[in-house]
Amino acid sequence: MDPCLLTGHGLGQRVRLKARPAGRGSVQVIAAAETLVTASGDLDMNEKKARRFQQQAETVVATQKAFLDACRQDLTYTARWYQVLRRLRERRFLREQADR
Repeated sequence: MDPCLLTGHGLGQRVRLKARPAGRGSVQVIAAAETLVTASGDLDMNEKKARRFQQQAETVVATQKAFLDACRQDLTYTARWYQVLRRLRERRFLREQADR
């Protein structure tokens, strides 16, 4: 259910982003995730020049912050009354099934 779930086997490999079905803000989250993956892939751990490495690391940190901000925005939607009611009914049903 987490709209900001990155799955994969490392930053350099395939990344899948699950977004909330309503799609509100998910385009921004996916764009931020792609930027983060690109910046992380560009980070050269064997960089000889300290200034260049520092610049790459700062870029990764900045894109990570942008990604997290996009996720936070995506998570701050207000649920509709019927969505809340559906969740309550679902929980009640599951509790009743567990008691049997």
